[in-house]
Amino acid sequence: MTEFLLEGETHQVNLSRHGETFHFEGYEIEIVEQGKCRVKLPSGKTTTGYCKKLGDIWWIQIDGSTLKIQKIEPGVRTEVSSGDCISPMPGKILELFVSVGEQVEQGQPLLVLEAMKMEHRILAPQDGEVGAIHAQMGEQVEQGKSLIDIV
Repeated sequence: MTEFLLEGETHQVNLSRHGETFHFEGYEIEIVEQGKCRVKLPSGKTTTGYCKKLGDIWWIQIDGSTLKIQKIEPGVRTEVSSGDCISPMPGKILELFVSVGEQVEQGQPLLVLEAMKMEHRILAPQDGEVGAIHAQMGEQVEQGKSLIDIV
């Protein structure tokens, strides 16, 4: 059993790897090519996403949502806010749809990030209020940068 932090919650999971495919708790993530992955959900649905491993952290963008999966070493704890909106990959901010203080609903588009010659809509991870915006239109951002805080 390995301990991971996913969406702010700790999970004990069995993790196995076969070539470029990772299996855990009903999920299957296959690295298709550099930066792209195919994700099979426990429901059986398969979708294409983008993924990047930085240290012990996997960043996975699927259907407009970004997942941060972090391996937790024994004795270590990390503070993570489920309202953090993180850049899933390096790119340029093309549009901002919200402003500080605005109420948003889970799944609502917050901004458009141009990356890998494609436009990616970044969606609100939860209902709440926009507490801070850490990027501006036209700004080049790095993968993992906090873009918007939802409180």
